[in-house]
Amino acid sequence: MVFFFLSGKFDQLQHAEPLSAIKTAFNQYFFNISKSDDERINTTRSSILETAGDCVGVLTACFPGLENIIGGHCTNPTQVGLEETQHRFEYAFRSMVKAIATPSNPVVLFLDDLHWADAYSLHLLTVLATDAYSLHLLTVLATDREIKNFLFIGCLRDDEVGISHPLAVTLRGIQNRHTVVTKITVANIDREEINALISETFHFPASITISLTDIVYQKTKGNALCITQFLQSLHDGGLLQWSSVSNSWEIQIQSIEAEYVPDDAVRMFKSKILQLPVKTQLALKLMSCVGSSCSEYTLLLFLEEKITINIEEEGMANRTDKRGQRSEMLLFLIVAVHEGLVKKEGTNYHFVHDQVQHAAYLLIPKEEKHLWHLRVGYNIWLNVPEKDEDKVIFIAVDQMNHGMSLIESEDKKIRLAKLNLRAGVKAMSLSTFSSCASYFLGCHQLSQKTKK
Repeated sequence: MVFFFLSGKFDQLQHAEPLSAIKTAFNQYFFNISKSDDERINTTRSSILETAGDCVGVLTACFPGLENIIGGHCTNPTQVGLEETQHRFEYAFRSMVKAIATPSNPVVLFLDDLHWADAYSLHLLTVLATDAYSLHLLTVLATDREIKNFLFIGCLRDDEVGISHPLAVTLRGIQNRHTVVTKITVANIDREEINALISETFHFPASITISLTDIVYQKTKGNALCITQFLQSLHDGGLLQWSSVSNSWEIQIQSIEAEYVPDDAVRMFKSKILQLPVKTQLALKLMSCVGSSCSEYTLLLFLEEKITINIEEEGMANRTDKRGQRSEMLLFLIVAVHEGLVKKEGTNYHFVHDQVQHAAYLLIPKEEKHLWHLRVGYNIWLNVPEKDEDKVIFIAVDQMNHGMSLIESEDKKIRLAKLNLRAGVKAMSLSTFSSCASYFLGCHQLSQKTKK
């Protein structure tokens, strides 16, 4: 038996992009399957085609990685009305999940930061949960009765979800359909657990590590993220050193007690980022503009060494070639990977925690944030080959929309209005109508600001 663990993360800065975390999770799954042996690829292909039938074609626009599995077996779906388009997509999605979750290969889907999920993602999770057996929250959801061997786990922040929040409404709706919801509260780590962690890590009896534990608890208040970062900083600073002479760890308690620790994780990460090379800082700040994660392909489209203050200097129609410069910037991002701030999984890079992203984003001056978003969006659209435009349309338009107030040129407003229209049409083809409305509204707002 081989378990598949699929994961994705919703993001405050990618809120308009439909199904962002779900797409990340399943596209990574299909990427991994495509790298497997022929037997697994053929089995997955046959199962999906048999279960989803002719409807499988509606999934490839949302999950391009699926094309690597089913290849030429995919047919273009016939055009139908909006309501039927949505129903067909939901049927195909449920069929796909049913096909890949088998007794020999159970699937766990973990989605982080559900409180930032777009409306259609919440709807799609409701579809999966229809007549479900159970739902757990950290949150966990066992899915519809026809889908076996599949478990959904979602994570959210209680302080972000009020009674009228869309996620709270969604969860009440799921419970009203007789689905059991189990909530798991993840609290800070207590002193005893920290001592067990330190004792096991440094191979000392718990009675010996209690003095270090007291300091760690006092300075971190039991925050798991702060604990790991604090211990790492002590090691980096030479206050926790392995001695080849004594064949054990040497812990400088008095120096550790005097060590300054920022009073929250964000300040801690800001301090760490500012110690990195300037170009690594720049790469992190640019990446923070697009959210918690980004594909290497997209990173290579927008990474560059400077942000042009006069955004009218470059048009939106001129393609550029800065591959060498962007590749160099990607190397500086690898420094952040080695420092444990960013993680590379397959073809994707992601911040190890949203507090790291927040710290990098805060390093951009407040008055320049709209400019940075606009430049990132411009760079993505300027550098993407025409054949790949649909792959980045949402992220490019979202970024440019963040900075639309800075656009003065009538031509550029018109171009961005057309791009919003195009993004809206694509969102509609994916049945993500709330996102579709957001892009159409952007198109309308920009059109109202032009004289043409």
